[in-house]
Amino acid sequence: EQVAVTGSVNREAIFELAPNETLSDALLYAGGVNTIADRSRLMVFDPLGQSGAGWEEISAADAQTRPAKRGEIIRVVSNAGIARPLQQQSLLVTIGGEVAKPGRYYFRPGATLDEVLQRAGGLTGEAFPYASVITRESVRQQQRASFERAIEDVEMLLTAQPLTSVDRAQRVQPANIELIRSVVGQMREREPTGRLVFDLPVNAVNLPGELILENNDTIYVPPRPVTVGVFGAVPTPASFAYTDGRQIRDYVNLAGGIQKLGDKGEIFVVRANGTVLADGKRTLNAKALPGDLVFIPIDANRGEFWARLRDITGSLFGGLIGLASVKTIVE
Repeated sequence: EQVAVTGSVNREAIFELAPNETLSDALLYAGGVNTIADRSRLMVFDPLGQSGAGWEEISAADAQTRPAKRGEIIRVVSNAGIARPLQQQSLLVTIGGEVAKPGRYYFRPGATLDEVLQRAGGLTGEAFPYASVITRESVRQQQRASFERAIEDVEMLLTAQPLTSVDRAQRVQPANIELIRSVVGQMREREPTGRLVFDLPVNAVNLPGELILENNDTIYVPPRPVTVGVFGAVPTPASFAYTDGRQIRDYVNLAGGIQKLGDKGEIFVVRANGTVLADGKRTLNAKALPGDLVFIPIDANRGEFWARLRDITGSLFGGLIGLASVKTIVE
């Protein structure tokens, strides 16, 4: 019986088999499988068969007892580039920053953050786990969808507001519409970070080690920041040296205080861990933390449209875009 053997074998060819010789015997004629072969299975196609079933997967155990048929094509699959169930795929994780051995590492499925840190030699003495950045593609895609919906809400508001406002004085002037469209355009250019936000204490010495990793996760452990930034409606936007025990208002005062056009009720702080503190005027009394970015927005309380726009765009700052993006849009 003539059969063809192809794929990850040492000698691809057509071989003549004696009656009752098996699929495994055909592989022996081909010099056996090579080093990158998937030894757990092989694929068989019977072009002379009547079933039209196409390629059939045969386990290595069954191949030892199944007789080869005339005209069959036996293909040994390579492990390189093969599609496998998720539980059999290796995870590639990148870790950088304040670790002893930054780099890219492969792990078994289900590996935890603790295992990554052990492979990377642990944290250095300068590490600031509270502000660690872990980005994940599946999270980025979810954030992108939410981001697009929020932008669509803004655009719909721009279209509908002149028709729905009962107070002509509150209607948006053409110049303001162009301004908001410009902001929307900037938002469309921003990409969500895919950052996972963790509620670690600011003095944490470790990362959440029980976190299950996904393929292509990226981990960055920064050094401890030494500044607090104040931006927006202040005379002197800048970053100031962090001093333990100070409140947010102390740093706002260092920036010259809130200007008349500033909205005290809408002050918010983006923490180094990616969370947002927005508690109205009480935000000024909150304790400042290393790496805080304080934003004093311009008073947008100019009618129904501006209030609604503020609510919609405010939701975009809750972790969907990075700190640099927030700073750029605010400025």
